[in-house]
Amino acid sequence: NEVVVKNVTADKVGWMVIHEASGETFGAVIGKAKVEAGTTADVKVTLDRDVVDGETLYAMLHVDDPADGEYTFDGADGGDPPALDANNMVVVKPFKVSLAAVEVTPLVEVEAQAADPANQVIVKRVVSDGAGFVVIHEDDGAGAIGPVIGHAAVADGESADVVVTLDRDAVDGETLYAMLHTDDPADGNYTFDGANGEDGPVLDADGNVIAPPFVVSVTPGVVPLVEVETTQQVERIHEVVVKRVVSDGAGFVVIHEDDGVGGIGPVIGHAAVADGESADVVVTLDRALVAGETLYAMLHTDDPADGNYTFDGANGEDGPVLDADGNVIAPPFVVDLSAAEGYVMAMDQIAEPFNKVVVKRVFYTAPGWIVIHAENEQAQPGEVLGQTQLSAGYNDDVEVTLSRDILDGEKLFAMLHLDAGTPGTYEFPGADSPVTDLDGDVITPGFRVNLPQPIVTTADKTLAVVSTRVTVDRVYSLAQGHIVIHEDNAGAPGAVIGHALVQQGENMDVEVILDRPAVDGETLHAMLHKDDPADGNYTFDGANGEDGPVSYMGQVVNTPFVVTVPAGLPAVIFSVSANGTSGYRFTATNPSGYEALISSTTTDDPTITLQQGWRYMFDNSAVVAHPLGFGDIDENPPIIGGPNDVIALSQKGNTDPALESDADVNWIEAGAKVTFTLTSTLAASLDGYRCEVHTGSMRGAINVVTP
Repeated sequence: NEVVVKNVTADKVGWMVIHEASGETFGAVIGKAKVEAGTTADVKVTLDRDVVDGETLYAMLHVDDPADGEYTFDGADGGDPPALDANNMVVVKPFKVSLAAVEVTPLVEVEAQAADPANQVIVKRVVSDGAGFVVIHEDDGAGAIGPVIGHAAVADGESADVVVTLDRDAVDGETLYAMLHTDDPADGNYTFDGANGEDGPVLDADGNVIAPPFVVSVTPGVVPLVEVETTQQVERIHEVVVKRVVSDGAGFVVIHEDDGVGGIGPVIGHAAVADGESADVVVTLDRALVAGETLYAMLHTDDPADGNYTFDGANGEDGPVLDADGNVIAPPFVVDLSAAEGYVMAMDQIAEPFNKVVVKRVFYTAPGWIVIHAENEQAQPGEVLGQTQLSAGYNDDVEVTLSRDILDGEKLFAMLHLDAGTPGTYEFPGADSPVTDLDGDVITPGFRVNLPQPIVTTADKTLAVVSTRVTVDRVYSLAQGHIVIHEDNAGAPGAVIGHALVQQGENMDVEVILDRPAVDGETLHAMLHKDDPADGNYTFDGANGEDGPVSYMGQVVNTPFVVTVPAGLPAVIFSVSANGTSGYRFTATNPSGYEALISSTTTDDPTITLQQGWRYMFDNSAVVAHPLGFGDIDENPPIIGGPNDVIALSQKGNTDPALESDADVNWIEAGAKVTFTLTSTLAASLDGYRCEVHTGSMRGAINVVTP
């Protein structure tokens, strides 16, 4: 059930897939094996079934895409597709397989041995014609085969170093027998009892059982031990070396820090040790070492024997080994960093600001430099982008300002240099050469740097003050751009109804003035656009290539939100004052972007432009002396007072024109402020405004725009 593909060349990680034949082409998959990028020789593929002698199989190369190490090709979702050659053809080769006839001669080879542990023996070689069992018998005391004390399953064919666990510990110097049995019926269960006819002994050509004897010895018990230099001159600041460990069974040597009062503190690293003696055990730590600190090397069991250190002080697993006096075996030692090699920890990160990176930790025994290099075409450190001076010892969170902004997703290198020339002056090429590690390699870990994700976030909004202004809670832009408000079009962004300039980086509470009043309950879309060309003007039209939407991971950066518009909220507020008795001054609008509705903010009685269907507020600071009136106002009244004026709305007390009670107009007076909706009925009666006291001198025109 195993075939070998002689040679596979792949341009990326993939799968060597074996198909059975279906007619004249390939059919179902019956096996696969992962292959790395490059050329791989003799790729073994285990099949789901045994081959048929003489059959044709097909070897097909697939790509691991997505790169998750899982073969997911099903011909439908596009995952892990077949690899294609330069002619866009599937890379597949047919081949024939054959089975050689093998005659099996049953055999058991076993040697005299030391039982370690005492309840386990090893049978050197077993050859079985079909699945079977190697069964260990004790001696009957008279030099013959006695009762069974252990057995182990063996596969069809040859098995080496078969471990058999006994029902008891072996006795030093005793003779045992290793007997070969069948597995008949073939169920994997040893059921021989001498009477039921199952799993019987295998006989040789002369009709004798195959059961060679062997002698076992049992060595005295192991004395657990941990030896460590009292003062350890560390070479790598995340590693310590335990000189010698003797363990009775597999275990762990565990490094503890000091608790601050001379006792054993928390665990900072561990390493597995084999049964018996281990020398120069390297333990990788969870943190960097500190010069002069005291650590403890403690021996633990591996119980249960799974190779995983799971001791927590409560679960009863992997506990400390005790000496003859009942004490933990944990000699202390002091750390000396005077000869430690340099160390640089550089983490993948988000660059913010865009021309700065942070190196997480740097260690060197003398002053130096951390130098940031760009990646060159050979994927090696290239152009120097910036450097920062280091003091001797540890330097954490080292900031390096670069000579240019980061390119999103680029790889950089953090290289450790000496400061061997003029102190504080970076001289390379020159005296400040790179630092090398114990293997002679330059210390320069690579790391990836990404720009922050462009983001637009905003909650649903209840508008206040005016209905023509919304606030976008947060905009993060990688460059100067525009936040653009779109109306909704069947759940997607529709026509643009407002935009505002945003700066590179974080922008909070961005106010956007709308071209129309928002409608209660409607959905709007806040979309991030570029400012390209960078002129501060929003010129996107979908065709000119300017100021296009910003995308991230293939998606436009856009957030929908729902607006609530309280009843009676104005679209625009006019600020009104008086210039003595000669005229009104309209000084500002809210939002400020609507000041174009005032023909002049510096002259008396300017013309005001209003949109039919919109709601307006007039904030008249001169209301006491100059209450406003709105209606059909003569442009050139024949006499003071304008006898032909027809007032529709009035801010003057004791005056109540008919349209003030119209529910659709919704006239509201509140001190200096009056608010109304410009309905079509009101629009037909409105072409100007005047002072209700100085009717002849303070009067101006209103231009009504109809939809």
